[in-house]
Amino acid sequence: MHDEWQLFGSKLRVARAYADLSLRDVAASVGVSANQISKYESGRDTPRSSVLVGMARLYGVSLDWLMCSCPITLGWHHGECAEGVKRRAAMVVAIPCPHGCGQGPGQ
Repeated sequence: MHDEWQLFGSKLRVARAYADLSLRDVAASVGVSANQISKYESGRDTPRSSVLVGMARLYGVSLDWLMCSCPITLGWHHGECAEGVKRRAAMVVAIPCPHGCGQGPGQ
């Protein structure tokens, strides 16, 4: 598996966590199975363009951010966390892309 696809999958997973959505929530919204969403997030498969657009809209992130090779950095979230997954994942911070690729989760 290529590092780029692992990074892409990780971005999908982080964006879903920030949106406080389950695999089933996303699957129902974009019209694929929860198992398929899991494959996208693990880098074992890539979504069709229509599914990718739907996921980006649902997560509130830009397609540029999802597709850019900028890394996701783990660190402390300074400030108040929202409820649910955001509170449980308080250490996840998506650093803005140095390439200016667009909006990531929580930005």
